[in-house]
Amino acid sequence: MRSLGSTTVHDAPGPRGVPLAGMMPAMLRDPLGMLERVAREFGPVARYRLATQTVFQLNDPDAIEHVFTHGRVWDKGSFQIETMRRVGGSGLFMAEGAAWLRRRRLMNPVFHHRRLPAFAAAMVHEIERTAAAWAAAGPGTVRDLRAEMMHLTLDVAAKTLFSSAVPGDVTVIDRAMRIIVEDLSFRFTVPLYPPLVVPTARNRRFVRSLDELERVVFAIIEDRRRVLEGGGEPPDDLLTMLMTATDAETGAALSQRELRDEVITLLLAGHETTALTLTWCWYLLARHPQERERLEAELTSVLAGRTPSFDDLPALRITRAVLDETLRLYPAAWITSRRAQEEDVVAGSAVPKGALAWMSPWVVHRSPEWWTDPERFDAGRFLGDPDPQRPRYAYFPFGGGGHQCIGRDFARMEAMLVLAVLASRFRLELVDAASVGTRVGATLGPDRPVLARVRAR
Repeated sequence: MRSLGSTTVHDAPGPRGVPLAGMMPAMLRDPLGMLERVAREFGPVARYRLATQTVFQLNDPDAIEHVFTHGRVWDKGSFQIETMRRVGGSGLFMAEGAAWLRRRRLMNPVFHHRRLPAFAAAMVHEIERTAAAWAAAGPGTVRDLRAEMMHLTLDVAAKTLFSSAVPGDVTVIDRAMRIIVEDLSFRFTVPLYPPLVVPTARNRRFVRSLDELERVVFAIIEDRRRVLEGGGEPPDDLLTMLMTATDAETGAALSQRELRDEVITLLLAGHETTALTLTWCWYLLARHPQERERLEAELTSVLAGRTPSFDDLPALRITRAVLDETLRLYPAAWITSRRAQEEDVVAGSAVPKGALAWMSPWVVHRSPEWWTDPERFDAGRFLGDPDPQRPRYAYFPFGGGGHQCIGRDFARMEAMLVLAVLASRFRLELVDAASVGTRVGATLGPDRPVLARVRAR
């Protein structure tokens, strides 16, 4: 024990790892396994090194809440953000301090609850196209669920962002985003790969794809600006809202570069994580027939064959519970990181300036301390009132504090509508009964294609 100011603190325990590299080899070999072992062996707060970086792994919900709610001390300056900045620039997800506050003020009206019904209608339009394609393909057609969900959620992102985009633009965006997403995951797990200035084949492909994406995004922004400045009637989509938004305090609007950063950030964050969540949803439902039948019964009862709308969502309690339980077991954002800007005390442990705090939904969501039979898929956990003994941050699939994901309600709504439309019409049967493992990168995906036969209900 020792003192930090007037507070008695102790040094957090943790694994030593190997000389020089610390826990880096274990992290690169099996990230989820390492995090779980550290939590199991060292408790609420564990300290270790990743090469020269000091990491505090927070496995306790109250410790996690402390970091999330003390944004002045803890910022997002971590390897996660540096990886994302390659693509998203200074968008809201990457911004800090005063720049973040300005962006948040500008973006809050864009994602206000009153906007959701219009977005829901645009989403359903795209989901119906997927349903029609599945129906036209005939019974028993085998689909790669991750590829299907990635394509669908990108179509939804394009529709809600810039509804007037031409199909050729969406094709370019699709091609570029697939390469960018794969590359970000690669760089997340291979942090010492040569920087972009080194002309490796991978780096050249990444830069070429990002240039293609930027070209399309800037062209769409310019087309919309001509409509706005010419007095025309622009589409009521996210791009129009971003371009017409002004800071309530300063009256300033987003610059051309800032618009580019926000649009690309929304494209990236707005489709991949939702696609992965839906992939895991279908996988879990196919492996748990009782949960699937409960979902189907609800959809039959509530929708009675209708296409769902925003107004149906409150009645789809089981649908939402299936989504929430999927996010518990397979959080796309499997780890969140913050950096200490000054000394702090977390759960009695002294944290030096510059240290990272790692908070893993994968670990906390599967802790037997907070969840009964935590490895089991049971949507009933999220029906009824929450367990009063369970801390707030025993469940945090969308982060927390002031930096909690601004698109949380948008993403939940999209995933619920996809489940409601497709599960009311089709049943997905896995081709391979073997369990699917995880592939860890910037997000948490399956380690192999999730193939399923699509059969009409």
